[in-house]
Amino acid sequence: MAAVRRLTRPGSRILILAGSANKDSYWRPTGPPRVSEEDIRGDFAHGFKVVWLREFRFDPTPPETQGALAWSVLLDRVADQD
Repeated sequence: MAAVRRLTRPGSRILILAGSANKDSYWRPTGPPRVSEEDIRGDFAHGFKVVWLREFRFDPTPPETQGALAWSVLLDRVADQD
């Protein structure tokens, strides 16, 4: 969060791709960090507006397998409110 705040200012638009913590048939206990929708919304509740938050699958490798679940999050940085 500190880096996102430092690298943006009010009016900036940010696209974040993150692993989804939702379990499905592809889910494995190891791999990149995964977050929940609640984590994303909570982390960006102040100073950001969620334009969209969508779940998708990363392209699988090899193609005949199922890709990992992930989040695509588009945020607008807004003025901080005290």
